[in-house]
Amino acid sequence: AFALNVSKNLVNKGKKVLYFSTEMSSYEKVKRLASMETGIEGWKFRQAKFEDYEWIEVRDFVEKYAEKEFYICDSVSPTIDIIRACVKKIRPDVIVVDYLGLCRLPKADRLDLSIGYFMQALKSLSRSDNVATIVISQLNRQVDARTDKIPTLADLRESGSIEHESDVVILLYDEPKQDINGSVRNLILSVEKNRHGYCKRIKFEFKTNTLIMTENGWQHFGQQIEQPKDYKVASGGE
Repeated sequence: AFALNVSKNLVNKGKKVLYFSTEMSSYEKVKRLASMETGIEGWKFRQAKFEDYEWIEVRDFVEKYAEKEFYICDSVSPTIDIIRACVKKIRPDVIVVDYLGLCRLPKADRLDLSIGYFMQALKSLSRSDNVATIVISQLNRQVDARTDKIPTLADLRESGSIEHESDVVILLYDEPKQDINGSVRNLILSVEKNRHGYCKRIKFEFKTNTLIMTENGWQHFGQQIEQPKDYKVASGGE
């Protein structure tokens, strides 16, 4: 949901986004995107049950995105060659790989080497074609065994390869001590590595029925800071 929220906001700012969806079909992704844009609950898109005014909002969404440059590739287990070919053809501003664990990795003696080769190739592509790259990865199950359930860089699967090749590493997790089964959850986005700026934690409100994420303040590590009025991330700003 976070990757799709970020992609939506980039597209709405006029960026050309190429999204690799390894878990869902493009049809399923578009239904989620429509729910985010319209604020209509996701189940209504799955069952096509809308009120009259909601049909108007759905129509407006379709007309709006018909003019946007948002490309979704739902190839199963895309290789780096498939990603490179799509980038060369579409020439996007941003590519999103959702997610790393379902990509077809280069052959190597160990998994960490395979991930390392894949990440190196992605970074080389990003530099040669001047395209920003966002890669989604899962965390190890070990984080669930801890009392606070707060992840660290070490919890990234094969974290050495991912961390080494990334300019920025962000961890996303539920705020501790809350009911995660409700319609609204509080999420923490923690910037654990940033070669070009500060590391900070950003709090989001996540509406599970529409997958909408709204920023709700941020802080530097160890120091609370007043939030600039014009500072937004996944909720729509820079």
